[in-house]
Amino acid sequence: TKPATGQFYRFKPSPPKPNLSIVKNPLCVGESIEMNASTPIPGGVLLWKGPGGFSANGVGTVTIPNAQTTHTGIYSVRVAVGQDTSLPADIYVYVYPIPSAPVVPSAVVSYCLADVASPLMAYGTNLRWYDVPTGGVGVTTPPVNNTSVSDTLFYFVTQTINGCESPRSFITGTVSPKPPAPFSH
Repeated sequence: TKPATGQFYRFKPSPPKPNLSIVKNPLCVGESIEMNASTPIPGGVLLWKGPGGFSANGVGTVTIPNAQTTHTGIYSVRVAVGQDTSLPADIYVYVYPIPSAPVVPSAVVSYCLADVASPLMAYGTNLRWYDVPTGGVGVTTPPVNNTSVSDTLFYFVTQTINGCESPRSFITGTVSPKPPAPFSH
């Protein structure tokens, strides 16, 4: 209906959107999604919605531990003041799977003393090599066994896809003395 002559409708503007940030994006399966929002209006209440029926009300910081790929999607937060609600502030959160360990063509690489060794091999994407089973600092250059001494060394390799590092594959490198020459009469 039209307002009568001389009457006016008063339109109330929506509250302003909240400020929204995320600590890390994209993430890997098992990490925590941490988002922060603040309301620009004193007394405003934050209303969160997200994938899989996620919701939270009245909190500025949201943490979703042990994120899974099903947590990927749009997270929205609005400010409610009385009966009025702001437009949403949205963020798309990516949760990528952990890739499988790289394929190692040979789990044991053997050399004799003074042999010429080749770099170790593995098949994967963005390989990182380690000399410890957990932790440590990975390098991108494949190691080469030192064949100047008899020894057994252990190597570990991962691959990284979408910023997510795989479990480690294991390679044993052995260097043994040369067998004695055959005895002849």
